[in-house]
Amino acid sequence: MDENGWTMFIGFLIVLIVGVNIVLFFGDLFHVGGSNSITGFTTATSCKNIVGGISCSDGSQFGLKPISGDCAPDLTQVCTNACQIEKAKVGDNRVCPDYCADFCLPAAIAKKL
Repeated sequence: MDENGWTMFIGFLIVLIVGVNIVLFFGDLFHVGGSNSITGFTTATSCKNIVGGISCSDGSQFGLKPISGDCAPDLTQVCTNACQIEKAKVGDNRVCPDYCADFCLPAAIAKKL
């Protein structure tokens, strides 16, 4: 390669690196893609708050603990939030907020929290 070719190649690499960093920064800033922003723009499971509980993209739903009464016998009362449930389902090391509400969860998920 001549000098002009090397200059073009290095310039292209710099533009590529800066471009990828911009995409990753704004993707994380606006929560586009979460932790898998390059490979698929989605996480395996995402959970969100809904009226009366939490709904996850895998079809599972978790209800709030009833105000009067206890959880069903096969469920465990846990003070948690949607982020912590998603973290337990996916098994990653994301940082979740500390706020919580009482939910009735299956024992398998309750143990992971």
